[in-house]
Amino acid sequence: MHVVAMAVGFVVATGIVGGSIPLALGAALVCRERRKGQVSVVFFGDGAGQTGAFHESLNIASLWRLPVIFICENNGYAEFTPLSAHTPVAHLGEHAQTYHIPNVTLDGNDVLAVRKAVTEAVGRARSGEGPSFVECLTYRLRGHYEGDPAKYRELSEVADWKAKDPIRRFTTFLLEGKISSAEEMSNVRRHAQETVERAAEFALASPWPTADDLTRHVFAGE
Repeated sequence: MHVVAMAVGFVVATGIVGGSIPLALGAALVCRERRKGQVSVVFFGDGAGQTGAFHESLNIASLWRLPVIFICENNGYAEFTPLSAHTPVAHLGEHAQTYHIPNVTLDGNDVLAVRKAVTEAVGRARSGEGPSFVECLTYRLRGHYEGDPAKYRELSEVADWKAKDPIRRFTTFLLEGKISSAEEMSNVRRHAQETVERAAEFALASPWPTADDLTRHVFAGE
């Protein structure tokens, strides 16, 4: 979870609910100062919509017209709590309206719909029009953690959402539109499986960290 890959523009990930949202504003400010057409994109769940930092960030992003795109993956549950139990707002994009931020709520399992909305948001950000809010309605097919019995939801609910699986839907789109072949799809799946297996083998073969590793990549400012 706590990963940084600056070489590809991945600034930070944090285990704090909503913690990455204000950090995205700092990245957006840097993007604007560099004047290279860069934008900041931050992903978070529906549970983050109830944090103070979420609202503070929307306000500042709108006020300063920062090139940041807020993408809310609304899967209906914050850990084990349904959205209706912690907010009366059905769609978190409504909060963006309060701060005069262009927003859209869409089918988060539709790859093309998400691509279109984000492309438009990037265009606005690069042209100096400020932030955008994209709310992707989706679902968490597995539990919050490995072994989660998920007794807080109905099995029929999970079955309904499995039929909306985004990978399956996009694969069908590619095949029916003759954009890709079954053989190409098979090769993609095989390559993905092999990549994961190599990563797992590397992890299992790696030595356990030592006490000297405790302070590696840890910095303190004055």
